[in-house]
Amino acid sequence: MTVYQGTIAAAAVINEIIAVFMAKKGFEWAGELHQAEGGSIQHDTKGKAGTQPA
Repeated sequence: MTVYQGTIAAAAVINEIIAVFMAKKGFEWAGELHQAEGGSIQHDTKGKAGTQPA
């Protein structure tokens, strides 16, 4: 039973590594990864429902 548990644990770790890598690539391909670093994002939320005051 220990061999199966170790195999399942190793597969889970490998799966998480692949998931993180693919998520990062997805954001890169969408052009959203470094968007917030330059401070160029403009938020137009003034007066809209559901927004919090700045």
